[in-house]
Amino acid sequence: MAESIEQLSYELTAKVLSEQERAVSGLRACAGTVLAAASIAGSFLGAQASRGSLDAWAISAMVSFALCFGCAIWVLLPHGFSLGVGGGDLLAIEVALWTLSLVG
Repeated sequence: MAESIEQLSYELTAKVLSEQERAVSGLRACAGTVLAAASIAGSFLGAQASRGSLDAWAISAMVSFALCFGCAIWVLLPHGFSLGVGGGDLLAIEVALWTLSLVG
């Protein structure tokens, strides 16, 4: 149990940061899987497209592959993430609630 409001705020922020890290890791793992699946599907599409002319289905499949590939690469690239609730915000809320409990 936290001994002070500051320590509680620090512990909550550390917990939220570790949860955020796990969520981003899981998202990147799924994006890697989608990228691999899109590459396999694209190789089959390329083999079929090389045999004949491109029709509407082949063009739509290539556009879908390009979008899937681009989105998966974007997710895999590093980005600057920000924490939704910072420690200072949590501390201000806790102090306000503590003050209200003393008044009430």
